[in-house]
Amino acid sequence: MGVAGTINDIVILYDGYVYALVSNVGNSATGSDDTFYNFHDCKVYSRGALLKIAGTDYGFEVEDILGWTNSMRTINSVGNPQNAAGSSIGSLEAYIPALKENNQKFYGPRRFVAIKPKELAIADCGANFVLPNKTTGKSGKLFAHNRVVNVNLYNFAIDSIVDLENIKFSNVCLSGNSMYISADYCTDTNVTEE
Repeated sequence: MGVAGTINDIVILYDGYVYALVSNVGNSATGSDDTFYNFHDCKVYSRGALLKIAGTDYGFEVEDILGWTNSMRTINSVGNPQNAAGSSIGSLEAYIPALKENNQKFYGPRRFVAIKPKELAIADCGANFVLPNKTTGKSGKLFAHNRVVNVNLYNFAIDSIVDLENIKFSNVCLSGNSMYISADYCTDTNVTEE
């Protein structure tokens, strides 16, 4: 399994390993621009990884990868909603952790915010989506995730996560700076993340 995206931060620890944060947030499979421009029937990415890199006689090699979402999941609209231009809002191919996986995966790691012996604290910022539901009248929404992820280096695993309510590490947004995905007959903005 490989990773693709932008290297956001690198640290060398006393254990001899290099640790690198890779983030892939937006519409591109390889970049990270933090804006979702076209979310109708397309691919979206909000994922990242912590790479554990070892020095070798010939350079460096990735020894382990933590928190990467490699598989795609489909996020569907309900009831065939249409946007203001009359286009159908169908589904998204999302390379984003499912809500039930969010304690094992990254949404888009940004920076190392604390370094302790055998523990790293990482600023993680990304998004998840819910598409409009014409049956219930609910709009779609982008849910921004801003959190600090603590990684235990003894077992190279996510140890704990602290969600931050009023702090942003990056301005993840839909084009037009709205957090909602509008559709005809979908005016209820009381949307919950799935």
